[in-house]
Amino acid sequence: LYFSLKKEQKKNITSDIVLNFLGSSTKVNLIDTNSKKKTKSGNISFKKNKNRLTSNFEYNDDQINFKQANIRNDFLDGKLAGKLKFLPYFDFDLVVDLNGLNFNRLYNNLVNLSDDQKAKLFRINKKINGQISLAANKIFSKRTLVDSFESRLRFVNGSILIDQLLLSLGKLGAADATGVIKNDEKYSNLKFEGNIFLDNLKKFYSKFGIYNKENISNSVFISGNFDLVNLQLRLNEISDDEKLNEEEVAYIEREFNNLALEKGYETLFNFPTFKEYIKLILSETN
Repeated sequence: LYFSLKKEQKKNITSDIVLNFLGSSTKVNLIDTNSKKKTKSGNISFKKNKNRLTSNFEYNDDQINFKQANIRNDFLDGKLAGKLKFLPYFDFDLVVDLNGLNFNRLYNNLVNLSDDQKAKLFRINKKINGQISLAANKIFSKRTLVDSFESRLRFVNGSILIDQLLLSLGKLGAADATGVIKNDEKYSNLKFEGNIFLDNLKKFYSKFGIYNKENISNSVFISGNFDLVNLQLRLNEISDDEKLNEEEVAYIEREFNNLALEKGYETLFNFPTFKEYIKLILSETN
């Protein structure tokens, strides 16, 4: 651990704090324009491998306000703004607006994680509490139907509350969802409900190679639970113009677990596999 502090007496008093730890480098420049005021301004630069964060900020009453921060790594590039509060409890309220998200690279890293790393992927320390608005204007991927997304997430005592998740499916339509990820020592479970809206059924038929076009609704409601450790789906309800019966729901659930989750995350985000699954369940349920 290397730590240095340099303070210079100029027109404005500045303090440079440099911290190098475990391959990371952080430099903070504090500018005291008026020593009688509690508010301090400055800028920060953080680097670790290919992860980068640079930002101007203000510090007052144990709270840091970020202004127009730039964030970048192998997967994403965008802006960040918001606040971090340290006392009496750690809290945050951040807005992250990504220019783009490279899902291809994210997918490759995800499937290469060890089983232990995958099991802990959504586990959050109970002391981390706050909220974040996260959006991506463009998703670059050959593996997913999602073009862009907007979300509002809250972190509460180890749980992740999905207050809003809006997905743009491009010319196909859109989807929205809400839910909560509950974590325990042995499990991590997502409870969700959402809607899928197909604005262009002709495009949908072409995309998935569907020729039996009877009884396909342009809106579907789905609710259920997803085991994020063992990667198993449990469906509670599926409905379009009317609710599907228990046998149909059980069939759709079983085939998803057998086909879309055959090789875990590798097949979950594999479009050819998902295409095969959609064709199969539509042919059977129709």
